Amino acid sequence: MGFTSTVEIMSTRPLSPSSMRVARPVSQIPASLRFYVEILGLDQLGGFTGHNGYDGAFVGRAGSDWHIEFTSHESGMPKPSPTEEDLFVFYVSEDQLQEAATSLGEAGFALVRHENPYWANAGAVVCRDPDGYLVVLCPAQSLNQAQLGEAVKGTGSCSVTGVRSGGCNITYR
Repeated sequence: MGFTSTVEIMSTRPLSPSSMRVARPVSQIPASLRFYVEILGLDQLGGFTGHNGYDGAFVGRAGSDWHIEFTSHESGMPKPSPTEEDLFVFYVSEDQLQEAATSLGEAGFALVRHENPYWANAGAVVCRDPDGYLVVLCPAQSLNQAQLGEAVKGTGSCSVTGVRSGGCNITYR
């Protein structure tokens, strides 16, 4: 089932966020910190405890405009509920990819094959974090118009309209 709407949504005032946070419930914040900070090498940027029953931690890269927030509630709810398409995709250098793959193996995290062949074709490394969410480490050079065009070719769902440093512009139809 694909996105088949013929309505094009174009705004005269495009959204221009100054930063981005992705929040995700986890079962154990210390296990998530070990995985993302000690094994993958992200920075622990901060955290909080006892905020209306919630504890949390922030990871990312110091000085960047994005971070990931891990939360848990004293009630145990909500529980993590990963699917095969709940991905954190990090575009990294070849050296970082090799270092991360080695660190993951040494820490006992198995690499998995994602059901979408795009990631294997791009040379990505895929594993599950302690809560079962998928983490994709993809070579940064795979983020280019030609390969993005191949990833969506023939799907009828979107087309690549341009690529700029640090991301891509995709128009959905």
